[in-house]
Amino acid sequence: MDTTTLIITLATIVIVIVGLPLAFVFIRRQRTQQLQKAFGPEYDRMSHEMGNQRQAEKELEERRKRVESLQLRTLTTDESQRFQRDWIQTQTEFVDNPSRAVEKAHHLVVEALLARGYPNSEYEDRVADISVDYPELVSNYRNARAIRKHDQQNGATTDELMLSFTQYRSLFEELIRPEENGS
Repeated sequence: MDTTTLIITLATIVIVIVGLPLAFVFIRRQRTQQLQKAFGPEYDRMSHEMGNQRQAEKELEERRKRVESLQLRTLTTDESQRFQRDWIQTQTEFVDNPSRAVEKAHHLVVEALLARGYPNSEYEDRVADISVDYPELVSNYRNARAIRKHDQQNGATTDELMLSFTQYRSLFEELIRPEENGS
């Protein structure tokens, strides 16, 4: 083997040895940035809660894959209007019975999720699914539910119930947004 071939071979080996780890770091950094952008505050919450960025990222990727496998759809204008009417009726009931209105708001959110094609699942799975498409609103859903549960166990103040109701509404409004083509 001549000197030129040996130098080229050694240079190639060095490039591969140095380049592979750098490529790996670059790919991981890109994945992290994509997940941070897609999940927003949910990314930070998961990383903090799990105490391990890699585990959090794995969980978020699994959530995304699960939701991508669902047959989700937007609501038609008629469906959206029906949900809107139901919400307005529930909102008017808040004055006379805030606890009942919050309970109904919760059920309307679940009904809207089901109508959109999300599975009828347990709370934790529902939160995980919501976090994929509505990462900015999933904390509202968690807070609304926590207040609702507190109300069921110990009673909540009217202000707490109002907060719960408005947090449910923020997600509900996104869920019932009708198709753009007006069908």
